[in-house]
Amino acid sequence: MKIAYGAAVFLSGIFLEWICSTHLALLGLAPQVLLILTVSVALLSGPAIGQSFAFGWGLYLDLMSPHLFGANALTLTLIGYWVGVVRRQMDASSPASQAMLAGLVSVLYFILLALIGLAFRGKFFWPGWRFFFLEPFLNALAAPFGFLFVRALMP
Repeated sequence: MKIAYGAAVFLSGIFLEWICSTHLALLGLAPQVLLILTVSVALLSGPAIGQSFAFGWGLYLDLMSPHLFGANALTLTLIGYWVGVVRRQMDASSPASQAMLAGLVSVLYFILLALIGLAFRGKFFWPGWRFFFLEPFLNALAAPFGFLFVRALMP
């Protein structure tokens, strides 16, 4: 039964990412649903489950991205592992702490993506200052809903 719940979270995450990035984007900005769900799954289920979901979601993002293939998968996997490992040292039970964690992880995501681009392509992959400064706030606003979603679907 856990596999069915996990599959529901995984496929729903892909669907929500597609909806948010294509139909709900405002000035090109949309919350990074898969990043938020990666943090949620890793916090609630641990590093192994978190990085497994993160890798699959990262491959989906890489298939949809014209940039370096594998960069999103590697970045999300590292974040899923890190959040899963340090989950016992943080209290993410309140929406405020979930929002702060999502904002911090969003900044880390952009920095890791840029460094991976530098390491493998020889140039800094940078989506722009607007994304770097505004998307963490969007992710922070959406994070409590992501946690509720994962908590509801993964017992």
